[in-house]
Amino acid sequence: LSDGIDPASTPVHTDYYPLSRSTVGERFPKPDENAIAMLTPKPDDRKDYLHCILYGVARVEMEAYQALASLGASPLERVLTSGGGSNNPQWTAMREKLLKVPTSQADNIDAAYGAALLAARGS
Repeated sequence: LSDGIDPASTPVHTDYYPLSRSTVGERFPKPDENAIAMLTPKPDDRKDYLHCILYGVARVEMEAYQALASLGASPLERVLTSGGGSNNPQWTAMREKLLKVPTSQADNIDAAYGAALLAARGS
């Protein structure tokens, strides 16, 4: 379904907030105990709907990196992605556009690999 998405284009709705429908409240990147999912209005075309959702996830990721930078984190230089989403070139390109840094698939895309590396280092 994402094959038909042009990652260079802006989706019809850019303000989606992709939380689980059962979730109320969010801690990061913006603390809001009343935050709820925002997945409407829903476009008729499923491809457009997916585009809005993927853009929403990428936008929240961008806001998270901005929040970390405001707290003194090192400037973002690149993003390596793991997990299932790392296989989606449209979403990767969309994230790269919003984050303004190279975004690519990590050498090992197992979702828990990064956490395992941190644990091995004792971080």
